[in-house]
Amino acid sequence: MNTIVTTGQTIDDFLESRLGSVHTMVNKTGESAWQVSCDLLKCPKNTRCVKLRDNTTVCHPEPCRRADYLLSSKLNFCFKIHNEAATSTAAEQTCNDESATLTVINSEEKMDYYDKQHLKFKYSTRLGFFIAGQNLNGVWTLPDDTVLDQKVQWSTVILNYDGPCMVFWRATGDYMLADGKCTANNYRFICEEK
Repeated sequence: MNTIVTTGQTIDDFLESRLGSVHTMVNKTGESAWQVSCDLLKCPKNTRCVKLRDNTTVCHPEPCRRADYLLSSKLNFCFKIHNEAATSTAAEQTCNDESATLTVINSEEKMDYYDKQHLKFKYSTRLGFFIAGQNLNGVWTLPDDTVLDQKVQWSTVILNYDGPCMVFWRATGDYMLADGKCTANNYRFICEEK
């Protein structure tokens, strides 16, 4: 029997005692101790809870859903760098077709990861990548509503109001976030699995 008990109610509010019947309380969730431990861990996206031999649990990176995506096990996300230049709309559509979105760069760790692991020596100066970000009423924000201005600690941000799209680019050895035209300029782009 499944019972749903809301605040202020007890099991007795739902059960009727009758002659010859027995009521027994069992584990309502049916979860084992390690499953409960996994629930408490709250593993981040692209990881799953794994039970170890000593019955402890850890969050372990899962492989990417698509074989052509790379897994950052340290930062727990899957991504693909698209080398073909496209408009912002085409880039977003390609990511969407791959069950992904334009990548969000919202920390120094993520910027360093792209810089040191994938972009630093691969592309020439001033070659940009469309990433997630938008300009609403003159305020630049990331999808998590982080406001971008020149004071963001993990990046140099250049907002010269060239356009409403966010571009991750390189100039004189540094990676920066900048605004760019969505359709006049084609850029490479980076997709991240949803």
